[in-house]
Order: sequence, then C-alpha cells, then structure tokens
Amino acid sequence: SGAALFLGPDEALALAIPLCDGVAALHALGVVHRDLKPPNVMLVRSPDGALVPKVLDLGAALDLSGSDEATRDGLVVGTPAYMPFEQAAGRRDLDARVDVYALGVILYEMLAGRRPYDGDDSQSVLAKVIQRLPFPALGTLAPELDRGLAALVDRALAHDRQVRPADARALADALRDLRRATHAANAAPLESDSAQIIAEQVVPAPRASRAGRIGAGALAVLAAALAVAAAVRGEPPVTFGPTTPRALASPAPPREAPPAPVIAAMPVEQPQR
Repeated sequence: SGAALFLGPDEALALAIPLCDGVAALHALGVVHRDLKPPNVMLVRSPDGALVPKVLDLGAALDLSGSDEATRDGLVVGTPAYMPFEQAAGRRDLDARVDVYALGVILYEMLAGRRPYDGDDSQSVLAKVIQRLPFPALGTLAPELDRGLAALVDRALAHDRQVRPADARALADALRDLRRATHAANAAPLESDSAQIIAEQVVPAPRASRAGRIGAGALAVLAAALAVAAAVRGEPPVTFGPTTPRALASPAPPREAPPAPVIAAMPVEQPQR
C-alpha cells in the first residue's frame, strides 16, 4: 500500500487540476481509465520547473463506444481502494464517474494523508466499498481546508454517482473555480479599503473639551482625504499621529530631513452663557 501522499491545498490543486485535464481528454474520446491511482500517475518536471502529472497504464481502460468482455461478464477490474461502488459491484453500465471517484480518492489522500477505505488486504477493502460503509468526511480530518474544496471532494466520493461531477472536465472546472475564488478572497485590499484602514489608525486628541473633540474629528477627516489622494497618485500611504503626518517607511536621519509640516485644528470657542 505504501505511504499516503500529504500536501497542502495549493500544492494538491496544482497537481489535481492538470491531472483532471488529462483524464478529461480521455473522457472526451469516450474512454474511461478505470484504474486511476498514484502509481499510475507519473510526475514530469517541465522546462520551467513545474511538476506536471502524466496518466499511465491504460490496460484496464474501457471504451464506452464498444463492448468490453470483462465488463460484460461482470468481472471487477481496477484497484479496490480507488473503486466506486458500481465498479466494485461489477456493474456493466460504468461511465466517466468511475474516474471521478478515483480522482476524488487521490485528492482526499493528498489532503488528508489517508484514503477513505483501507484494510489489511484488497478483499477487506473491496468489502467496505461494496457495503458502502461510511468514512470520515474530508473536513473532519482537515478542518483547516476551505469548506468548498472539502465539500467538492466529498461529492466526488459519493456512493450515489448521480451526486458526483459528471466527468473529469466538470471536476477540473469546479476545482479551478474554487482556486480562483480562494485567491480572490486572499487578494490585497482595494485602495478604498486601504484608505479606511489608514483613517482608523488616527490617534484622537485628548477628550479635554468639546473644542478638542472637534479638532480630532477634523484631523481624522483630513487624514482619510490625504490617504485617498496619495493612493490615487501612487504615493506611499501616510499615517497620522496626534499632529504630524509621516511616511510609513523608515524616516531619514533627523538632521537631513526637512522640517515636517504641522497640521493644526483651530479651537472652537463656545459662547459664554
């Protein structure tokens, strides 16, 4: 059986998406691999240094456009740990969702460090698959994973093939959408967000009087306005202390730096009653 793969989500998707693309090319030709598993995937180093998965061993492949002697006779072809129920049960109406299940097992294995079903031998694993015994949902083994990714892998591993993505192309597209959404969510804040963050860093003046509170409010508004203007001009953001603006970068030595301008809010005197 060997040690299971165990990768982070970015590394796993970097391998799983092109692997699904390769299997999708088979599906487009009406061919089901029927024995997808890590030993049948070779990683090749591309000229730019990236690892590219290559699908090997089509000895168990099923041509959906013609007859297959093994399938017609109800023989079980494949590797039990990577078989869905319908394949393990020897059903004759297999389709591309057999490979989708196997791809789901490979993803589960990369992300959780174990397979959904394991056992002392192939027969014990096959019995678990045929009985459709429950196995831990991916999110319970790797709670730090994105919920959408965990749910998609669980869908690919559904005992009911109607729940699985239709083929490897559908699975690849869904994985790409998840990766795109995750990267967008982790992107840097927009300029307007940066201006708001800077404005929230303003240190208010002491609350000694109403005049002081008005001065602090005026300074906060000015800080936000200058921050937005700097962002539009592409200049470094400016943060404000009680009275003096300064760049976020390390300041030059005091004797070489020009005098810093001072921003003052004029006090507002209250009429005497």
